[in-house]
Amino acid sequence: MTTQDGRWSTTRLRTDLKGTCSFTSAASTGEKLDQIRIGDTDFIRPNLKHMQLSGMDTKSRKDQKNWGRTTVDPAASAGENGLTDCTHPFASFGKAVKGKTGVYTFHVATECKPYLYQVLYKSPYFRNITSFSDFNTP
Repeated sequence: MTTQDGRWSTTRLRTDLKGTCSFTSAASTGEKLDQIRIGDTDFIRPNLKHMQLSGMDTKSRKDQKNWGRTTVDPAASAGENGLTDCTHPFASFGKAVKGKTGVYTFHVATECKPYLYQVLYKSPYFRNITSFSDFNTP
């Protein structure tokens, strides 16, 4: 996603839509977060900038090179703790709102079995591209 003033953020999610996924988030501010979820365990690696922007005490800390491990909280709603859910509904292109201008363009594959492979959203304030790939790939 890119905003009007040039700031950007990007995310990449690979999932089996069940209990295994990997997620990477990065932004023009320099922050980055990596996550791997296997069943009920999350392995996470935020960089120093992400920790600072999340309000963590980073005095005398260096950039995070090791992975942390935490148990998935089944009571937490998806995204509540900043981590992704492997059963993500892929609704990142948002909702249409009356009175707000914006254009959605849906790209659908026409060869073989039709499937959605990209959604583009453009408004006066930002542009968002959601791409889907690697279908039926382990």
